[in-house]
Amino acid sequence: MARESKHTGVLFHGMSGGGKTACALELAYQYQDIDRFQHFVWFKAPPEGHDISAALASFASQWDIQLDQPEVSLVAINNADDAAFAAKLPRLTRFLEQRSVLIVLDNLESLLRENGQWRDARWEKLVAALSDHHGQSKLVLTSRVHPQPLHPRTLALPVHSLSLDEAALLARQSPNLGGLLRDEAHRPLVVRTLKLMQGHPELLKLAEAQAISPDRLSAHLDRAQEAATTGAAQLEAFFRTGQSTLDPDGFLASLYAWTKSVSGALSEPARILFHHLCCLEEGDREKSIIEMIWSDIASTTRDLVEAGLVDRAHHIHPGVAEAGREQAGPDLRGSVDATLAAFWMALGQAGVGDRKLRHGETSPARRS
Repeated sequence: MARESKHTGVLFHGMSGGGKTACALELAYQYQDIDRFQHFVWFKAPPEGHDISAALASFASQWDIQLDQPEVSLVAINNADDAAFAAKLPRLTRFLEQRSVLIVLDNLESLLRENGQWRDARWEKLVAALSDHHGQSKLVLTSRVHPQPLHPRTLALPVHSLSLDEAALLARQSPNLGGLLRDEAHRPLVVRTLKLMQGHPELLKLAEAQAISPDRLSAHLDRAQEAATTGAAQLEAFFRTGQSTLDPDGFLASLYAWTKSVSGALSEPARILFHHLCCLEEGDREKSIIEMIWSDIASTTRDLVEAGLVDRAHHIHPGVAEAGREQAGPDLRGSVDATLAAFWMALGQAGVGDRKLRHGETSPARRS
């Protein structure tokens, strides 16, 4: 991020829940209140498995909106044909070289194939244009998948699990796990938690929510250990070497198992609401929407917050939401999609009717 740095960007890549987006947020907040960047642009790509055909147009729109009357309109560039699109990108690069803009492209794995190749060639050209300059602008990328090719001026930083020392420090500073750690009778329970969590930040967060009750935490650890695909020797190695040897798939399996255990212990209304929330698009997880559609179970949100599955703003970690969608099953996923589609159609039709009334438009029968 330094002005004299030879890098024009940084890539945070690694497992789900490792803190890639948190790193990007920290950078953005750090520079928000100091005289370093003239403009900030944040874009989050669609979740994996979702339609990405409109992703580039969405980023172009966010660029134009967040820069507010930009000198280079990405909407205009994106609306061009492929040849004109490529021909106009050098103007964007020159703009970034002459200005100081911090750009964050979050959640890029949905735009990439498993081998790191871009699903849409336009994205590859655009990211190269955002990186290929010698100015003060910087690009921050986050992705589970390492993009290929990566511009040579982009620094790639893997974001993996916490070390044993970092995980132990986090536990000690947490209200519930810290309280258990200071109680000699419950200290072995924290040691067992650290061993099973293997330094995964999101798993430690979920464990902290359950640690309000030692018995409840112990029961969840039992279930998580039964579902674990990792051998005892690999778990023990975390304490011997101070670093986890689990791969991203292993951590994701643990996150799934823990989510299933915690959600399974909820009351039925709370579990139903959790599955509904996981099936929602992230932008639809709004309190007003939830209360209008599922008023009979919306009051159980507090149970989900206390369980650590959902925060007070109804945000759900992508890995937790993915596990919840899988548990919900295809029938519920289809039902939620249909319900939200009907909800937004009804709101749209109500808005059209309201505009007609305000403008004095009535039906033909009324006019006659």
